[in-house]
Amino acid sequence: MVLRVFNPVGPGAPAGSLPGRLAAELRRAAPEGTDGVVRVGDLSAHRDFVDARDIARAVALAVAAEAPLPRLLNLASGQARPVRAIADGLVAAAGFAGRIDESGAGSERSAAVSWQQADVSAAAGALGWHPETGLDETLRDLWLSTEPLATA
Repeated sequence: MVLRVFNPVGPGAPAGSLPGRLAAELRRAAPEGTDGVVRVGDLSAHRDFVDARDIARAVALAVAAEAPLPRLLNLASGQARPVRAIADGLVAAAGFAGRIDESGAGSERSAAVSWQQADVSAAAGALGWHPETGLDETLRDLWLSTEPLATA
């Protein structure tokens, strides 16, 4: 069986992902206050973001399933959100007062697909699974997980 994961985000997001890179860039720009600028690519595409902890729960349910499962289950929120929502949520979580500049180089892969939304009804039916973590909570927890460790 295949668990097809759509756009996972959450604490520990790698720097190679937009959420992880954006959190790192916000942290870098934050000391500059209102003059801080974070340069990203176009954020107008829509993606189906899902919290990584919700994915982990779905995997555990699939592994423990007693009945046969479908060959493919989509794991996502089931809702397309603008990629800009990632930036807005991280800006809010960080209390960033600077600005997001969308004139940077964006992902060619993202530019090729402007809209992505999964049908998660099979995962709901087979596993009784649905995502529980809202995007605002996910982004707040991502931001908190990237805070530098306090020094003694």
